[in-house]
Amino acid sequence: MRKWLTYSVPPEQAGLTVETILRQQLQVSGRAIQRLTRRRGILLNGRAPFLGHTVKAGDELKVLLETAAPAPGLTPIHMALDILFEDEQCLALNKPAGIAVHPGGPHQGQKPTLAHGVAYYLQQKGLAPVAHPVHRLDRDTSGVVLFAKHSHAHHVLDQLLRSGKISRYYQAIVLGQPPAETGEISAPIGPHPHHPQLRAIIPAGQPALTRYRLLQTGKEWSLLELELVTGRTHQIRVHLSHLGCPILGDKYYGGPAAPLAPRPLLHCQRLVWPGQGISAPLPADFRNFLK
Repeated sequence: MRKWLTYSVPPEQAGLTVETILRQQLQVSGRAIQRLTRRRGILLNGRAPFLGHTVKAGDELKVLLETAAPAPGLTPIHMALDILFEDEQCLALNKPAGIAVHPGGPHQGQKPTLAHGVAYYLQQKGLAPVAHPVHRLDRDTSGVVLFAKHSHAHHVLDQLLRSGKISRYYQAIVLGQPPAETGEISAPIGPHPHHPQLRAIIPAGQPALTRYRLLQTGKEWSLLELELVTGRTHQIRVHLSHLGCPILGDKYYGGPAAPLAPRPLLHCQRLVWPGQGISAPLPADFRNFLK
């Protein structure tokens, strides 16, 4: 069954061309417009229009929602999903620690991931069983993960993320206390010189910026809120280690093991973008530690 995105032209956009509406208002890329034109996937008031045709207020523009082929080996798998938010464009889940967001390598392909569960969920709703993660969390990080339901929504949300219009806030329990109650960690991140699966602060690395705020302190630990301004691999973990406040349970970046920290105590607490905010409650291991 073909699914369409419908857009009603408001009075202030009368006189614009179909192509301008597609590119500027609906964020459809040039390549996607070419593909849709060949497939008769663009309709104006029920008919295939010329891209240069000017629209009137109240015109109905419909765009076919393209679907990608499922990733090789990504078989839909039934699993319990903790759904925080859902609309026609996206699905936000509360990810538990211990499961990957998406297959990331040849050895991970046989293990169920959150993407397998999302594919099954979409399939049961009559949608293409294709998971489009907008961002990712490490396997042992918990919290909000956002999936787009189709390729157009993924493109729009990805553009919002790249332009800094989706804010990502985390909480972490760290060793010691930061030098100030609020601050920024700006240090370039690149591949670790000796461990290819890890990252490190290196001069030739990519620019990376993390903001932090102190929320609570204990005898030898602190609870921090962190804003991920850039999105480098392991960024928060590397930056907090660089600050001298490694995350409890994060053995790869200097965090001490503790009975109440069997995994790195890092949680994606909320995502915020224009008109939307999604939060995930602290998981049980955080709550138990903070008692």
